[in-house]
Amino acid sequence: MQFIFVVAQENLLSLKQWKFLQVNGAVGSMNAKADGLVEIRKENDEGVLFFHCGGNEVEIIPGKSYELTAQFQGSGENLQAYFMLSFPGPQPRTPFPVSESQKITGEAQTLKYQFAALEGETCLRIHFCIKGRGELLLSGLSMQEYLPAANLLERPETRLVLRQNLGGVGALRKSDSGDYEVSMSNDSGYVAVVLDKDLAIMPGRHYRVRMSLTRLTESGSAKLMLSMPGGKRTPFPSVQARKQSGQQETLEYIFTAEKDEKLLRPHLVVYGPARVLLHALELQELTES
Repeated sequence: MQFIFVVAQENLLSLKQWKFLQVNGAVGSMNAKADGLVEIRKENDEGVLFFHCGGNEVEIIPGKSYELTAQFQGSGENLQAYFMLSFPGPQPRTPFPVSESQKITGEAQTLKYQFAALEGETCLRIHFCIKGRGELLLSGLSMQEYLPAANLLERPETRLVLRQNLGGVGALRKSDSGDYEVSMSNDSGYVAVVLDKDLAIMPGRHYRVRMSLTRLTESGSAKLMLSMPGGKRTPFPSVQARKQSGQQETLEYIFTAEKDEKLLRPHLVVYGPARVLLHALELQELTES
């Protein structure tokens, strides 16, 4: 199991008032049927149709995580559906979070998208978006609060990216066991593995980052390094791996987010030549005793 649902909501199609918007040259129509289903038709290839709850937003709690789910069935050779989120308030988030697009197959489908509410975000405007040409019958739209898996690497939405710096040459692959192997073939520069999306943190709150890894070679080295995009903290905090090759170890760093720190980017930094197995990456908010 990747996450545990803790609060469920009813079908938002019946709980909220929804609006229809044609954007960037899109031409289409919406029909809210008596049985609660919503029929959406897009008649051209240009632009996007928005089915949204503007003016009747969903209440959310800063710091909590949620999953949106839409159920639908449609037809159209190039029709696609996706979520876009906005957070009305004094400092609305930009850019707007957007899910991956799902191609309409003609069968019953489910689209899911997870997100975390940031500091100051208390209401959510959901946009169910349609692009391409075709028609779709939306039967359900719901939101649940959930507790993500502690190990970020076990979450289905997690994607890792390898960055090669200052001449470093490396590779990243996922093993059959679910671990990630990072290799660097030369001794110039370094390589770094990061999440494709930064993690949300809140100023003034306390956090612990843990990274579990095993160095597979005597040569080279590895460390946990943290950066806070948008913040001014330097030098970047780091923790060096010190165990001998073949021995698993956990690197840990505890910090308090400063006023300008709202995003966190953990790095596994490898200096080569070296091979390293990454087993787990965790971010935990700590409470004051």
